[in-house]
Amino acid sequence: MQIHKLMAGIINEFFIFIEKNNNIFQNKHFKEVFSKLSKQDQQTWNSVKPVAMGDNSNATDFVKTTVQIRSNLAFHYDHSGKILKRGYISRFYSKVKDSRNSFAYYSIGESIEATRFYFSDAALEEATYLAAGKIEKEDPKDNELLKRYNSRILETINIMSATISSIMKKYMQFIRNNP
Repeated sequence: MQIHKLMAGIINEFFIFIEKNNNIFQNKHFKEVFSKLSKQDQQTWNSVKPVAMGDNSNATDFVKTTVQIRSNLAFHYDHSGKILKRGYISRFYSKVKDSRNSFAYYSIGESIEATRFYFSDAALEEATYLAAGKIEKEDPKDNELLKRYNSRILETINIMSATISSIMKKYMQFIRNNP
């Protein structure tokens, strides 16, 4: 679950970067660099930037799910009470009983690092699965929606990295030609 939270956090940080640096993207130098990007990179940027700026009107379901997970489950719990409750109920009141939901364990250690609240982790994991399309109280094992969501998260991070890399390469070429 920590890896899912980290990946959502990476996407979140990327969105924050775009939002905080919006003025740079209006700069004539950026526009010139942008014009030299491939059509694919331009399309990717043009689909990501509005979402980062808070406009989800044209966002895909995947992006909306990622934003929901990022906003309510990855690091910000202030608006996620109902979402976590739904995850808890779905996980622990499921007809499918397994090692993840048979008991709501906790383990108190000598330090915070050694203390775990497994029932809380399970509710968070289930809420993430539900946001990704899992049906409540169903077994997440071999769930195609979850597999697809996980692969899309990795794909998104790869696309973001490739787009940033393309922008940086074109920017470096621009700087060399325009000292």
